[in-house]
Amino acid sequence: MMFHRYMNKKPPQEAPQEINIHEPLEPPRVGGRWKGSFDGGGGRNEKTLLSTSKSLDDVSQNKLPDPSSQDINALLSFQSSSDPFNHSLVSWSQSSNPCNSSWLGVTCKADRVVHLVLENLGLVGHIDALTKLDQLRLLSLKNNNLSSNIATLNLSSWKDLKLLYLSNNHLHGQLPNEIGCLRRLHRLDLSGNRLSGVIPVALGRLTRLVTLRLEHNSFSGTLQPLSGLSSISDFNVSENALSGEIPESLSTFPPSAFGGNRGLSRKPNQTAIKRSMGE
Repeated sequence: MMFHRYMNKKPPQEAPQEINIHEPLEPPRVGGRWKGSFDGGGGRNEKTLLSTSKSLDDVSQNKLPDPSSQDINALLSFQSSSDPFNHSLVSWSQSSNPCNSSWLGVTCKADRVVHLVLENLGLVGHIDALTKLDQLRLLSLKNNNLSSNIATLNLSSWKDLKLLYLSNNHLHGQLPNEIGCLRRLHRLDLSGNRLSGVIPVALGRLTRLVTLRLEHNSFSGTLQPLSGLSSISDFNVSENALSGEIPESLSTFPPSAFGGNRGLSRKPNQTAIKRSMGE
């Protein structure tokens, strides 16, 4: 049978002290005093202690960068390219912290961005800056006009991602083997983009997947790389350029999950054949 297709200002850094690798960083104390080379009156070691005291003062005055500054930089970089006229992400401000204010679509845990949901906002440009959000668990950018080459994204930084929804954008390029780094992924929706090339073997190693939506792209080749996805319950690869036989492990999905692939066919049902032959 055939089937058809986000910030605290970072203080200036002092030049690092030259460290003797043979000298303990925290030498033992004797009678409340530093033992060894730290005894004496002044000189290099006294300067080292003064420098250490200054650093501790900086900590007490909260002069160190906020732990979420990496995330803030990533978000503001994404904002500048995806919403250049500040129409949709107006709540994103350089003077505020996304984890202590109401930045649209941003959810934090322990001062790190863990959820980012920006759907139906007409966002444009690339999503590369978001790969700096290395504590993400959920990313949903569906129904926008984003146009990154997915092959150039640093997907390995999203190793804790569980839910990824990028459907109905203008993403292009071939899905890289690096997709296999997302071992905690449960739901992946890349449908309605311009992705092409064969389905990588690494995708089939994401054994926690329960949703895989690849429909309305230009994927080619076979479905064999996906044959080991035994937990899948929501699956669609329709409207691509796939060919070959549908793996038996995927054959329980309805014809609509495979439609629009002219070269795709179901594997013959051997039991039905035997029955028809009276065996």
